[in-house]
Amino acid sequence: PNAVTVLDFDVSAGSLAYLVMELLRGRSLADELRDSGKLAARRCAQIIASVCSALAQAHAAGIVHRDIKPSNVFLHHDNDEELVKVIDFGIAKLSDDAATVTGMFVGTPAYMAPERLLNETYDGRADVYSVGVMMFETLCGRLPFEASGAGGYWSSVMNPLRQPPAPSTVEPNIPEG
Repeated sequence: PNAVTVLDFDVSAGSLAYLVMELLRGRSLADELRDSGKLAARRCAQIIASVCSALAQAHAAGIVHRDIKPSNVFLHHDNDEELVKVIDFGIAKLSDDAATVTGMFVGTPAYMAPERLLNETYDGRADVYSVGVMMFETLCGRLPFEASGAGGYWSSVMNPLRQPPAPSTVEPNIPEG
């Protein structure tokens, strides 16, 4: 229930591939963070638990999302209830698929696990790393590794060489639990 439902897919007469997905109402976690800066720990935990539920099912099916970030988490509202949906499986790959092109990066570097940035073998744990980065951002209002200007990509590449700060050093109001 926490992954967007694909209802149909095909290729049009003009060779344009398309997907028909469920209609979602609400906004992305990125929009929520843009408006509020950060979220309370309880709200963050509720959202992240739903994302983890969707990823656990994807990983059990051998699928790695590869682009977990706030803009790919949708806060869907239906009948006064919120349901968190992971969207954009467009660059997902099967765990045993070795067809990734060497030197080609797909995804968002600020959220990529070190093994992906270093072009090493990876699996669903790379998505778990991305969830951790997203959780830090949701609680603290910023990424664990801040990058500036054109050096943003290279700063992301350096992440495997640095230890992230503890969230409580950035936001002292985060409960230890």
